[in-house]
Order: sequence, then structure tokens, then C-alpha cells
Amino acid sequence: MHIHCLQHAMFEGPGIIETWCQTHQHTLTRTRFFAGEVPPAGEDIDLLIILGGPMGVYEEKAYPWLRDEKKLIDRCGSWNKKMLGICLGAQLIANVRGARVYPNTYKEIGWFPVRFTTEARRSVIFKDFPDDMTSFHWHGDTFDLPDGALHCAFSEACTNQAFLLDDRIIGLQFHLETTERLILDLIGYGKSELRSSRWIQPVKKMRAGRRHLPVINRWMFLLLDRLVAL
Repeated sequence: MHIHCLQHAMFEGPGIIETWCQTHQHTLTRTRFFAGEVPPAGEDIDLLIILGGPMGVYEEKAYPWLRDEKKLIDRCGSWNKKMLGICLGAQLIANVRGARVYPNTYKEIGWFPVRFTTEARRSVIFKDFPDDMTSFHWHGDTFDLPDGALHCAFSEACTNQAFLLDDRIIGLQFHLETTERLILDLIGYGKSELRSSRWIQPVKKMRAGRRHLPVINRWMFLLLDRLVAL
């Protein structure tokens, strides 16, 4: 299977997704927008994974490649491709599908619980996910649900944490793919955002949260297994 990742920042790579691809012997290619790379047309992609990044979906003047990225997401949608959007990636899918993306009331940075809806657990993807899960977050924006999307998860600080669209497109605001290396890189590059707040954890607490990594990475493996099996 050909998996293609859209990467927006050097410090936000695919994390444990790369390990999953290697485990299942899938081909993994990437477009690194920060390096000036141009995304493919998309015909030969089986699963498009859209990663996070520090920019907003509305910053096309500052990041003109966002226009091409949105066109690719739209094409993949019209071709019935499978997609997974994470953080900015979920916001991009929502935006392409006509939903509003805007600053959340709070920035949410660190390890906080997400809660899965009853409707989500009736889906093939989320059918046996737990009621709640402590996951890693690093976002300031949020999105409205696209028309027809199933609301799958929420947190106390952010209403829309996950959605399922057309039974083959997943949007996650939180990070199941993260690794200890990714957390350290995000802390290093995003330290200016780490101001004291109820929903922004201190660095020491974020680092201590690595004990949650085996659990969330296992759920990411299962989510990907189910998505490619559809």
C-alpha cells in the first residue's frame, strides 16, 4: 500500500506512523512543504496522511503552498481515497469540506483526556475505543464539523476533537502518533507558546507524560489497521 504524508514542519514528522508503515511493509512517501517540495497529483496514493504544523489553514498569503495542499485534499476526497488528518491536518480536511476553522477559546498543550462519543464507538474505526484516553495535544485552533461528519471525540477545553467522514476520512485534533522525540522537538520549537495556563502544561509534566505513549501508539496502530482494511 502507498501511504503519503503531507509534512508542514521539520519538527512534526509522522512519528509512530512510520513504524507502523515499516511493520506492515507499506511504502511511505512524504511531501515536505517546509523544504519547498511539491505534492503529487494523488492518483497512486492509497492513504493520505496530513500531519500537524504551526500555521493556520487561513494563512495562504504567508504559506502559498496551502492552496496546492487543499486542492490535493479535495482531489483525494473526490477519488474516494482514505485520509487521516492530525491537528492542522484535521483542520485542513474540515476547511476543504466547507467547515469553519478558527482560534479555540484556549490553547491546549500537553497531556489531557479526550472522551469518545457513543456514536463513535458504533463505527468500525472507533468501535472499542475507551470512554476516555489521555492523549497529547498542541493546538490553538479548532474546527466546526463538516456536513455529514460523525462527531467522535471531545475534551473539556475543545468540543471537536475527532470526526469520521464518509466512513473513510478521519480527523484527529489530538496526537496519537507522537513519540518522545516529537514531544521534545515540539517543546524546543514551540517554547514561546508555553505560558502559564490551565490548559498548557509545564515542560516537566509534558515530559513525564511519556508513560502514556505505549497506550496511545497502540491505539494509533489499531486505527490505521482498520482504516486500511475498509
